[in-house]
Amino acid sequence: MLEMKRRPQGYTLRMSEMRCRFVLLKYSPTVRSEVEAPCLVVAHIYPWGSEESGLLQIVEPEKWPILISEEHRDYIAQLIEDWEQVGPSHMPVLFEQLCQLSIGPLRTAGEGRCPPEQVESIASKFFTEYFHINEVPPRSS
Repeated sequence: MLEMKRRPQGYTLRMSEMRCRFVLLKYSPTVRSEVEAPCLVVAHIYPWGSEESGLLQIVEPEKWPILISEEHRDYIAQLIEDWEQVGPSHMPVLFEQLCQLSIGPLRTAGEGRCPPEQVESIASKFFTEYFHINEVPPRSS
């Protein structure tokens, strides 16, 4: 169901010594559209007391390609690439921006903090509630 774009690796600290900040992003095909679908969960996992370090974790639903209109796919894929290139010291600034998205195809749906091991379950709940209620038909390219 979930595809992990990038998993945190390379830390020898135990997960109990790590912290996580996440943002839930929804996709909206047009400026005035009230139709929004859960699109991405972006998480910053960092050592306790050091938000200017750590790694990015991006979770997307399996149905991501059919949710996004063709005209926005390249744009959103490029945004994800750009986010993955952000240095750890700039992560707090990136998250402030992500938490304030209100214009464009990606919009902030929520934000929070959780233990790092809960990111996947939060993403699963965010995506599942929508897909359970709204069966998304395959989009023709």
